[in-house]
Amino acid sequence: MKLGKIFLGLALSFLLTACSTTKGNEITNNLTTSFNTTTTIEKNVYINNFSSDIKTTGVVNPCMGFYRTRYLNLKRSGVEVDDDFEENGFYHLRVDISDFSSATNNEADYEITDDALEKLETYLYYANNKRCSIIIRFAYDEYKGKENMEPSIPMMVKHIEKLSSVINQYKDLLVAIECGLIGPWGEMHTSVLSIQSTYNVLLEAWLNNVETLPILSRKPVFVYEYLGYNYSNLDTFILDETNNRLGVFNDGYYGTIVDSGTYESLDARIKETNFLGKLITPFGGEVIGEPTNLFTIDEVLAEMDLVGLSYLNLEWDDNLVNSWRDKEYNGQSFYDYMVNHMGFKLYVESIATEYKLGVLKIDVNLANMGFNNIYEELTVDLYIKTSNGLIHTYKKINDNDLKVSLEAVTDDSNVELYISIKDNALREYELMNGKYSNGKNYLGDLVIE
Repeated sequence: MKLGKIFLGLALSFLLTACSTTKGNEITNNLTTSFNTTTTIEKNVYINNFSSDIKTTGVVNPCMGFYRTRYLNLKRSGVEVDDDFEENGFYHLRVDISDFSSATNNEADYEITDDALEKLETYLYYANNKRCSIIIRFAYDEYKGKENMEPSIPMMVKHIEKLSSVINQYKDLLVAIECGLIGPWGEMHTSVLSIQSTYNVLLEAWLNNVETLPILSRKPVFVYEYLGYNYSNLDTFILDETNNRLGVFNDGYYGTIVDSGTYESLDARIKETNFLGKLITPFGGEVIGEPTNLFTIDEVLAEMDLVGLSYLNLEWDDNLVNSWRDKEYNGQSFYDYMVNHMGFKLYVESIATEYKLGVLKIDVNLANMGFNNIYEELTVDLYIKTSNGLIHTYKKINDNDLKVSLEAVTDDSNVELYISIKDNALREYELMNGKYSNGKNYLGDLVIE
């Protein structure tokens, strides 16, 4: 949670008044809040049945949290692809394109064929139909950890151009692209081509050919050197519209005190995580060691908040990640705490209403308790259920504008208040408070006296 949102462990209080009274409810997660309405002339309004407690069971929203892996092997002649996605699943899609490299096929470097593009499109179509969320990476080593399997750099650029034609069709399905391509598993190391000049070419190609999506590199240094900065002047970096699509995936997360080479030293970790804190793209990867063996829990969570931790691999190391289910933190398992803070997590901070001259006015203020900014384009529908049907409004929100308002003419003495949150792929989001069912967040009944 950046840009002025809640900092982890910070106790907040939100106070509203209803009918000249004040009511406070202590809730979990060290957040204190009370909900009511502010009323003026003619009729008082107050809210019933609002569940203000911040949820401590895992709230699994799209585009964030713990992912599972899927593999797709593209061939020049195409391959048969199966729909092996679960409804609303979150996946890291690892696409092997080794058949297009002479290092594997022992013939020549080939451009991506139409048959291969068709199969990629079919696979993404399956995922899109089930409203999945996908992070995608391409590699040339068959995902077997082999070195120096890449084609020439110009051919890799041509591959990016062809693959982008399909990616752009499904940009709402995709959360981010990991630059990949170089080295074992596409992790951008252990190759004769794993040098900054190569990464500069590949990053430029992804940015020029892919529309809007974040492009993530393996290390912070790959990003800031591409942008023309170096370690000595990194603190002068300013985020703007020319560089706001770049970010980092960290597949050595907490493997060592420098994340298995993600950072060069402890001092570099401090300086480069401050740089990452200025970015607005998803940040994630694979945890390969217990974080609290290296740092205190407060240091770990503070850094996760700083870098905007958004996703982790559930399957590597699954024993480590699953062990978090048995560890308690802040009134819940540490695993659920992570689920409830990775990415962005919205909750209702306050509700204000008034009823005047037959018009009911409602202001719902949302807030973000997640580690990261809102990196998906979200539309909020605010609506009330009256005796004459639904009255609603909608609005696109971002980190700087989380207030949604509705005015309705009604003679009802009791109306139900709901919020629905969706992104461009029509994936639905659950609030961290209120009651959630079938894509709707029930905020309570407004009683008009």
